[in-house]
Amino acid sequence: MISRGRLLHTLRGLAFAFTLTFVAFQPGHALSKPGQIVVAVQQDIFITDPHRATSGVDFAMFANVYEGLVGIDDQGKLVPELATEWTADPAGQVYTFKLRKGVKFHNGDAFTAEDVVFSWKRAKDPANKNVHASTVAARIVSIDVKDDYDITITLDAPDYAFLENINPHWLIVPKKYVEAIGSANFADKPIGTGPFKFVSRSVGTSMEFEAFKGHWGRAPTIDGVTMKVVPDDGARVAMLRTGEADMVQNVPPFMKAALDAGPDTKTVQVEPYMMFFLGLNAQSPVFDLKLRQALNHAIDKRVIAEKLYFGAAKPMTMWCVSSVVGCEPMGKGYGYDPKKAKQLVAESGYDTSRPIRLWAMADNVPHAKELAEALVYFFSEIGLKVDLSLHEYGTLLAFRGAEVKDYSKHDVLQYRWIEHNSDPLARLERVVGKGGSASFYDDPTLNALLEKVKSAKTEKIRTENLHEAFAYIDKQALVVPMFTLNSIWGLRKSLAWKPRAGFAHAVLWTLGASN
Repeated sequence: MISRGRLLHTLRGLAFAFTLTFVAFQPGHALSKPGQIVVAVQQDIFITDPHRATSGVDFAMFANVYEGLVGIDDQGKLVPELATEWTADPAGQVYTFKLRKGVKFHNGDAFTAEDVVFSWKRAKDPANKNVHASTVAARIVSIDVKDDYDITITLDAPDYAFLENINPHWLIVPKKYVEAIGSANFADKPIGTGPFKFVSRSVGTSMEFEAFKGHWGRAPTIDGVTMKVVPDDGARVAMLRTGEADMVQNVPPFMKAALDAGPDTKTVQVEPYMMFFLGLNAQSPVFDLKLRQALNHAIDKRVIAEKLYFGAAKPMTMWCVSSVVGCEPMGKGYGYDPKKAKQLVAESGYDTSRPIRLWAMADNVPHAKELAEALVYFFSEIGLKVDLSLHEYGTLLAFRGAEVKDYSKHDVLQYRWIEHNSDPLARLERVVGKGGSASFYDDPTLNALLEKVKSAKTEKIRTENLHEAFAYIDKQALVVPMFTLNSIWGLRKSLAWKPRAGFAHAVLWTLGASN
């Protein structure tokens, strides 16, 4: 078992070792290729079809190629997108939209109401296994078409987050084109109405996009984008420094200051709804209230935030972020208290000779392995043995997203969750709701609370119901919140880019030359 001093030494040494590697790189100068921006991203997407979505990483592509009826601007506010205006009945159940005229899909087809109806039916089709269907498309009872540009959408119950969830959870595809090539083939040659056209993809290596100069209002000023998949943090930053890339994702926090001080590099930092937490196997001996509380008290999140993530992370004492609906202050949550945690372990009666099986991420976040090792240390400090299994993000995603859950392999599962707006219902349903796509839970009380959220008659009641659900999760210690993490992007000083507030992925139509 490592000591606390050794843990801190390891975290500091990690940063120092990376810094030595980092400063050896020589800065680049010109753009990698005039007009074509190269963006180095940490992980490849899983699917190009928005109605077969499997993971949040897919939005690196979705956010640039597709659009919804309503969009979200760089301040995180609702704005017209494929609809120019809308109204809702007082109950929040019937929405009337005027669609934008003159919009073209990337193949030149005109956008009309029939594409909206088609995209609704396709997005909710169980055959497509769309993990986002329950958030929007499956809640729509009917779409009444008055003419090509006037529609009325009726929901199964009031939903005051409907507009906010349209984009990114329900995106529009071209009916005629999909029917012509076949739905199963659409992922190979995807088409939307967004600012960028899909050109090509080499799985695990790169994607190429071309600017859609015929866009209705947000035509990019650059010619195109090549996204290169580069999992290694140091390698991505090296590409920026040497001129192989113009923009890089997930700059390790300790590298930020050096990039900002560089002659032709800079950073842009975004505070997305990106949170790290531990989920618990409800069929495991670990799923005991006192032991759950012990795990919540065991982790020194301040040390992780300050020493491993250089202040780019913020500790979470509750599974709630203040900017999220229903997350107004509810109490202190579970602070770091190893003495109390050790006492709770004893009171739980847990057999400490049995190791806790922790499945954690080996990639896709800065210092993933070091974070996992820190968790092992903190749990060992309260008398628990840990059997640590590190897995690539895609493997973890497939495991937790399997239709038939396998409860035999783990006790504790690490999650990195990115929400795309301030409404938390999708996270609650998918992570801790019965039958959720990433859930190992079936808590009757919580299930009933989530149903109350979905059927709330007013926005005020819905917010209160969300608050009640979060308070229950906290009291029952159903998850182990750890921290939120900022997204740090590295860019050339010759580029200007305005990221979207609260969004971890790059919406690239605002990218252009710096004045």
